[in-house]
Amino acid sequence: MELYPIGRGSLILFGFLTSGRATTKDLDVLQVGQHCDSLLTILLERFGVSSEYARANEIYLESVNVGLPPVPSWYANRSQEFLPGTWSVLRVWQMKIHDLATTKLKRFSAKDRADLRELCDQGLLAPEALLRSLAKAFLWSTVKDGEPNDPDHAKAETHLGMVIAYLEGRISDL
Repeated sequence: MELYPIGRGSLILFGFLTSGRATTKDLDVLQVGQHCDSLLTILLERFGVSSEYARANEIYLESVNVGLPPVPSWYANRSQEFLPGTWSVLRVWQMKIHDLATTKLKRFSAKDRADLRELCDQGLLAPEALLRSLAKAFLWSTVKDGEPNDPDHAKAETHLGMVIAYLEGRISDL
């Protein structure tokens, strides 16, 4: 089974959030395809929100439908295996940092903004790469009269504009 972690949990797992202030209660993984449903069900039973593991360790696994956050269409091809060779049933994949950042642009909650700010402050994000990732996340969305016709795309583009303004020093906070 192949897992693609996203969200704050992935940024902590992969060592991108290093300030020590970032915490999470869950590790979100993309729910990809139907061939993994039975294995994902087993994982969620053992490590999901109501599991004994979650109660004991105060962290749980949660699946996120691949269609919910803006996920760039190329994420699987660009990901690299995390800790290759150490898993017997699972393969955990680390998405590129710009692809992970793109998944935070639609919701743009306070935690998402804090995560994006830290990634910017560490010099891990570049405007051009973010623009490419966002374009790959909304392949079927069109632009009419200079505006995306998909409200989620428009929202993510607005938020991306704020991130780029922060990167370029035109605003002092996200």
